[in-house]
Amino acid sequence: MLENKSTDRRSLRTRRWLQAALLDLMREKPYHKITISEIAERAEVARPTFYAHFETKDDLLLSHIDDVVESIDAKIDRNVVRKLDRPYRPDPAIPTSFFEEWREHADTIRLIRSAGVDHLIMKRFQRNFKERYASGIALAIARPMNPVLAEYVTDFLAGAVYMVFMRWVKDGMKQPPEVMGRLVQELVFPGMLALREGELDDWVV
Repeated sequence: MLENKSTDRRSLRTRRWLQAALLDLMREKPYHKITISEIAERAEVARPTFYAHFETKDDLLLSHIDDVVESIDAKIDRNVVRKLDRPYRPDPAIPTSFFEEWREHADTIRLIRSAGVDHLIMKRFQRNFKERYASGIALAIARPMNPVLAEYVTDFLAGAVYMVFMRWVKDGMKQPPEVMGRLVQELVFPGMLALREGELDDWVV
């Protein structure tokens, strides 16, 4: 057991070194020009060590995005009290916390955008919404949702929030998180009410 824990710590430390090396190199040169050999050299590990943890450079960058997302989700869970046992009502606290936490990672998100790999962020937005919010949507509308319809709903929400988020980043995050949280809530709330009525379920083929 102790050996496993020690191995896990070493693995995590190596992953952190590789992530830090990639971010440092992204500050110095275009992302597409960074090689795996350069990343390994900057992290002071052997090239095979890189492949023991990641298959590609994109996988490494995605691992960093995942760590940021998990950290943000954990803080939102601690800071926001959810009351899902009552009818869904506007509550901008959750989207506000989302923008507050992402603002703390402004440098990272700008680096990723400058690398021209916005699609990686979108990929993680979609996965995060499906893993984290699909059940919450069902609770919000107070009934099970047609699984086919649920796929469209989560993709729509992921895409909509992503586009609003990236516009906010592009504008220098000038608008306060409270404004952005309220905006997202006002955009989403009418749709949640419509879904609660369930009329669309009868139309799905």
